[in-house]
Amino acid sequence: MNRPENLERDLAMWFADTATPRVPDFTDDILRLTAGTRQRPRWSFPERWLPMSVITVGRQAFKPLPWRMIGLLAVLAILIAASIAFYIGSQRKPPDPFGLAGNGRIAYSVVNDIVLVDPATGALTTLVGGPTSDSFPVFSRDGTRLAFERLVGGGNQLFVVDPAGGEPTALTPVTYDQMFGLSWSPDGTEILYSTGDLVLVPTNAGGEMRRLVYDIRSQGFPTFRPPDGHDISFKGSRSDDSASGWYLVKRDGSAEPRPIVVADGSILQGTPLQWTPDGRGFITIQTDSTSSGVEVGRIHVMTLGDDDRVTEDLVVGPPVLLGPIGSPLSPDGTKVIATVAQPDGVAWQATIVPTDGAGESVVTGPMFEGSDFAFTWSPDGQLIVVNDTTTREVWLLDANGGPARRGGWTDPTDEIPTFQRVSR
Repeated sequence: MNRPENLERDLAMWFADTATPRVPDFTDDILRLTAGTRQRPRWSFPERWLPMSVITVGRQAFKPLPWRMIGLLAVLAILIAASIAFYIGSQRKPPDPFGLAGNGRIAYSVVNDIVLVDPATGALTTLVGGPTSDSFPVFSRDGTRLAFERLVGGGNQLFVVDPAGGEPTALTPVTYDQMFGLSWSPDGTEILYSTGDLVLVPTNAGGEMRRLVYDIRSQGFPTFRPPDGHDISFKGSRSDDSASGWYLVKRDGSAEPRPIVVADGSILQGTPLQWTPDGRGFITIQTDSTSSGVEVGRIHVMTLGDDDRVTEDLVVGPPVLLGPIGSPLSPDGTKVIATVAQPDGVAWQATIVPTDGAGESVVTGPMFEGSDFAFTWSPDGQLIVVNDTTTREVWLLDANGGPARRGGWTDPTDEIPTFQRVSR
């Protein structure tokens, strides 16, 4: 017997022994554990619905990315996110329609053109020029648009233009009514003016004008009541000049005008109302006395109840001149400009008076003479723009009593300056 024969015999015996069927010792334990488990349903196998080529395509087509490529993609994603964040941050949100805001530019008309001036530098830009006759510009409350009147063939037409430039858009047909007191709605969707009736013009081209016609006729000075503009205040009277005074009317024209009533039951009188940002109060000037032939009045800070009756009436500051000067209210409603007459009844000086009656008044600016002046506050409440309509000089007064300075431009109109509100 030799070695190869033994190996051949041993292998044959091993194969025969290995191929013999056997039951493992732990078979009973496995059956006991799995007896309560249901067989997986046939529909749950992807192979029954999709070809195997689809299931295995991921393993065939996509290879793991190297770490260098993953790092490069991560850096690229961070750069894209930073660019998007920078772009969003650079898009300045328009300011709220009431309250303090940043200072933009001042608009006025010069020789039938609409001009913008930067009050910080005096730099002038012609916004609307050409042969047309344009005047009375008024910025929207968010500062993004500018409305103005155009004289067309003896009639008037209302236009709107982007302060950044571009072609003006006509909002109305030519009308032979005079447009008094252009006023933007808080939401910027309508412009209000008075023609004897109250007229509401949509600011989207092609919208329909609405005319609010009542027995109480408007004598001018219409304005939207803050904060939502659902009410419009205006001075009105009947055709026989009775019931003259200040009224409120619904912007949607759903009801007759309601008189604003004071403590003695009469209709409120005085200069045009200037509303506080919350719409609960307003200021007006009422005649106090006449001295040396000069009419003077007192500034009244009033609170209006839900029934359109004045519930509080606070007199603030010293006597002020009446007439075209007026006493503008600051954007935040906390201060008012009092034009305080000197003993000679001719000269006067601007005084900043707190509307709550507390705190110290601040005298600011040089001494002025006469009453042909127009005023406005800067949106940030720090400057008062004074336009001397006699000398055509423009002054910038410090609301905190600091040095005043002349503006680097002249305003040839007697219009109240309109100041653009921008984000702070």
